[in-house]
Amino acid sequence: MGRGISIESVREIIIRILTIAVAYSAKDALACVGTFSPGVALLDIGLPEMNGFELARKLRALAGVGAGGPLESGVDRVRAEE
Repeated sequence: MGRGISIESVREIIIRILTIAVAYSAKDALACVGTFSPGVALLDIGLPEMNGFELARKLRALAGVGAGGPLESGVDRVRAEE
């Protein structure tokens, strides 16, 4: 058998390389943008205050999050409706 890397090792590497911010609401996520400029945002499309698509648009406008990629694409909408 070949040598592998453990999930815990991968987790530790990611934590050391990336700066991560966690927000538990859309309001908190928008507030984070003032002090944290994310390169990537993982969003729940079923947020209670505003849906994840609306939050993505607001984040993009405030911080340019996802400006280089399809943050809101037709494929994402189809998947969300499934």
